[in-house]
Amino acid sequence: MDMLIKQLKTVTAGRYHIVTETSAEGLQVDCLDLQCNLVATRRLTAAQLQNKILMTAVYADLKGTLGY
Repeated sequence: MDMLIKQLKTVTAGRYHIVTETSAEGLQVDCLDLQCNLVATRRLTAAQLQNKILMTAVYADLKGTLGY
C-alpha cells in the first residue's frame, strides 16, 4: 500500500493533501483539499492491507473520488 499511497500523493499534488496514520489496527488515509477540508477517508484493517486486490480497488476508488 505504501507504493500506492506515494502514487496517490504524486497524482494529487497541488490539489490535495494525503495524510496517513498507521496503527496496530491498520491504516487510515485522509484526503484533504488545500483549505484542509476532509474530502475522502478510508480506514483499512491490518488483514485488509494484506489483500493486494483490495488495495488496488481502494486506490482506484480514492483516485475516482478525487477526480483523477
